[in-house]
Amino acid sequence: MQPREILAQAVDALEHEQNTHRALELDQQAAQEAENAGDLATAAEAKSHEALVLRRIYRQTDDHQYLDQSVQVARQSVELAKRLSDTSAWMMPLFKAASSYYAAGLAQEAVAAMDEAIQIMHTNPPATHDRPSVLHDMRIHREYFAYQAGDKTAIDRLEQAIDDLRSAGDPDIYALDVWASGGYLKAAEVLVDDDPARGLANLMKARDIIAANPELVLRRSDWNALAERYGRGDLFA
Repeated sequence: MQPREILAQAVDALEHEQNTHRALELDQQAAQEAENAGDLATAAEAKSHEALVLRRIYRQTDDHQYLDQSVQVARQSVELAKRLSDTSAWMMPLFKAASSYYAAGLAQEAVAAMDEAIQIMHTNPPATHDRPSVLHDMRIHREYFAYQAGDKTAIDRLEQAIDDLRSAGDPDIYALDVWASGGYLKAAEVLVDDDPARGLANLMKARDIIAANPELVLRRSDWNALAERYGRGDLFA
């Protein structure tokens, strides 16, 4: 089995099986085999997905060793990618690394990584991600990080990016629903104290998407956790 096929299994293990430890094993296998074969692009992408999985395990366990590992692996993914002359291969590792940096409290570093990734999307987008919805999802993440780093004007840009994402559409309905619901949850999260009414409106938009798509299992638990902060009782079972 080729490294990219192993990586695809890792993605499926996380998103559809919710089996984080299997996903982690597959990511590590894909990264090692890709690097051994000289396929640095796949190795970097596998490392970036591994960082995402480690971040998910940290959220499940509250064990900070997983968050520390996530940041370390994220940095490795960017380092691997930047050994390639084709800057398009840098985009996804930078994008994924930003989330690990943010989770570890490095919001400014997360914004910087997103700015670099978005610039690549404008100048040399990777063929596998060259569509407007991906760029809009990246903008959502960038403005979420910027708001948390202290730029309160970022909420307007965040909400605009969600509107642009939904207007652009995407042939992958599952991905579109994941990104749009995630965007609304990000907006609701940052506004829970600053503007609860506006935050609640975003929370309920997220609920509409999640309720309509039974595949969004992880999003249901994300929504429940945030809804409790808003005092909502209509949690998903």
